[in-house]
Amino acid sequence: MRKLLYIISGIGWLWLVVSATAQSLEPIPSDLIDLGEVQEGAVIRDTLRLVNRESKPVKIKSIRTGCQCTAAELDKNDISPKDTAEVAYTFNTKGYHGVVRKTMTLVLEDRNAEPIQVTLQVKVITELDVNPRFIYLQKIPLDKKAKIIRKISVKNQSKQTISILRIQIDDDMVSIRPSSAIIAPGKETPFEVEIRPLRKGHFYIQMIVETDFPKKPKVMVPVYLDILGD
Repeated sequence: MRKLLYIISGIGWLWLVVSATAQSLEPIPSDLIDLGEVQEGAVIRDTLRLVNRESKPVKIKSIRTGCQCTAAELDKNDISPKDTAEVAYTFNTKGYHGVVRKTMTLVLEDRNAEPIQVTLQVKVITELDVNPRFIYLQKIPLDKKAKIIRKISVKNQSKQTISILRIQIDDDMVSIRPSSAIIAPGKETPFEVEIRPLRKGHFYIQMIVETDFPKKPKVMVPVYLDILGD
């Protein structure tokens, strides 16, 4: 069955869903919370209440989180019948983009009790959004005359005009047009990436988008190439 969970709003649409086989602990306020959209870099802090609906005490052994970006701390591990414990959560959205899901696991002292899985879902909005975030081409034939075209776009989701000053690329197999742009708030600019498979091998090439936006002075767009040859 599904039980509630909760919190950490930092990025956007955040949901906390608790899956458990028993109803001994009831998360409050609900089993699904929509926290809307948040900007990348926001640190979400909130508190989840766990109510013991059983007639016997429940002990939480530990809380595990899936990454260092998420932390959780209990105010107490032993919860008497009808009593409540609080779990303080923090979630750092820096470096995340789009819909993000994280899990948190509450392990009970009772070995026969299933752990409570908490899934955090949130939509992170990046003020300078590159789509796609990378280019990955596999099994390209070696051909010095070939040109492979891929498209990317840069969207300004901030409230100010952003200038793309230059785009640096560390390999001559990749070029981009245009090399600079001015993007008004809410607008999107397309770019054309040209890839020439000049050498055999596996390549990790960086396109570095430099801007005048203090929050995002540089945006990395990796290009992964797998070029085949004789």
